[in-house]
Amino acid sequence: MLDSAPTLERLRPIFADPNIAKLNQNIKYDLLVLRGRGVEVHGVSGDPMVADYLLHAGERTHNLEELARRYLNHPMVPIEDLIGKKSKKQPQLRMDQVAVDRVAAYAGEDADAAWRLCLHLESRLEGPPLRTLYDELEIPLIEVLAELEYNGIRLDKKLLKRVGDDMGRRLEQIEKEIYVLAGRPFNIGSLPQLRKVLFEELKLPIQGKTGVTGAPSTDQETLEKLAALGLPGSELPRKILEQRQTAKLKSTYVDALPEMVNPATRRIHASFNQTVAATGRLSSSDPNLQNIPVRSEQGREIRQAFLPEEGWRLLTADYSQIELRLLAHFTDDEALQRAFAEDHDVHSLVAAQIFGVEEGLVTPEMRRMAKTVNFGVIYGMSGHGLAVRLGISRDEANRFIEAYFARYPKVLDYQAKLLEECMRTGYVSTILGRRRAIAGVRSKSTYQQRNQPEREAINMEIQGSAADLIKLAMLHIHQRLRRDGLRSRMLMQIHDELVFEAPPGELKQLAALVKEEMTTPLEKELSLRTPLKVELAAGPNWLDVEEIVEGEG
Repeated sequence: MLDSAPTLERLRPIFADPNIAKLNQNIKYDLLVLRGRGVEVHGVSGDPMVADYLLHAGERTHNLEELARRYLNHPMVPIEDLIGKKSKKQPQLRMDQVAVDRVAAYAGEDADAAWRLCLHLESRLEGPPLRTLYDELEIPLIEVLAELEYNGIRLDKKLLKRVGDDMGRRLEQIEKEIYVLAGRPFNIGSLPQLRKVLFEELKLPIQGKTGVTGAPSTDQETLEKLAALGLPGSELPRKILEQRQTAKLKSTYVDALPEMVNPATRRIHASFNQTVAATGRLSSSDPNLQNIPVRSEQGREIRQAFLPEEGWRLLTADYSQIELRLLAHFTDDEALQRAFAEDHDVHSLVAAQIFGVEEGLVTPEMRRMAKTVNFGVIYGMSGHGLAVRLGISRDEANRFIEAYFARYPKVLDYQAKLLEECMRTGYVSTILGRRRAIAGVRSKSTYQQRNQPEREAINMEIQGSAADLIKLAMLHIHQRLRRDGLRSRMLMQIHDELVFEAPPGELKQLAALVKEEMTTPLEKELSLRTPLKVELAAGPNWLDVEEIVEGEG
């Protein structure tokens, strides 16, 4: 068996040389393992998992076993053949407990399959734009994501303990309130008992049935509908929703996050995945940082537990209304473009136009409704969906949508052309040429009649292009941080937001660098007809950040 220390020293110059190409299946994992041993890897040139993802973004899996079976007609030796199956009676072996010749054969097969798959899949990336997207964005991004995962973020475990205790007491109170509203105690987690209380005892109307058993549905959407009805008993489903959300936040984050802290680094190190979401967006796991709610008080308390290096500051950089700006770009709608160019509050502007009032007379409620319409149009939301979201009648929701399209007819024209092109080619492309195959788009359909594939098609170009933009920004910022020799670090990517930590004296320089790389170069590179805007804020944790205005540090 090779001694790891001298072996790594012999390999170190090869790994560090950017002119020596490296490829492997899920190579980000290899970068992290070697970094943990003090070995830097440069020159990543390929990953069959990423290549297959670009070719088949909607597929559920891009793992090596599946790719080898599909493209090489080769069954891989399962890891269980070496270390055994998971069992309560017999623990699995560690790899260093397996005979060297067997490990060598297993590892050699992995390397050979990854090499052959890379050659095969890269040849299927049909030149620009997919090959360009692969070579110039997705593959270089692997190193950036490995950096984020290696950096991790510090966590305030004491704060989360206090938040957890408060949530526990709140859950006890909510349960008591639920029993009062129901008229008796029952097992809140039992769906049959909940159905009996809601539909038999309180006589609330059934909103839908489950596909498996045909029993009345009690999912989140159903409870939201029941809560919005305003009938006697409608307060109970509202309380059930509160109980479910609190319990989920407590178990998923407040109780789980402290257990995920690496004892060596005292940080949590989430995984950032680039081959999961069909739109091209990054996802995160272990933990899923992107599902921490922003608007609820409990979600904000959880954010407060995310800290920078001791004595440093957190910097957040959030694209402002990036999807609406891309909508203005793709539709070439002069009114929308002018609104962004003049830095208007687009939601207030649209509210004024929909409700027929002066912009200064728009109420917070009008703005909230216009915001929901704005984003609903992007996501292909139906009149029914909008009615549920706003708590209004379907007729009123349809009138809002009709008023929107009357004011912005180019948006409807753009969507019709996009669907026509998707039906012709079978896919939708983003601003950088990322593709998602979508079947089921029909030759003619009105906005109110659109099916799920049509809504996915409309969403893909906007949301996928937003994903392209923030990935490009991450790559540019990563390169600048190294080129400028800053100690500041990029820590997380959450939807349209990037999170950094900066040592004393670097915050102003970091803020200027991040703002520049997230806006001007991308506007020029992509010939955007709508200006990009980034909102910067800094503070001692992820919650308590204050906006940085021009010239501040």
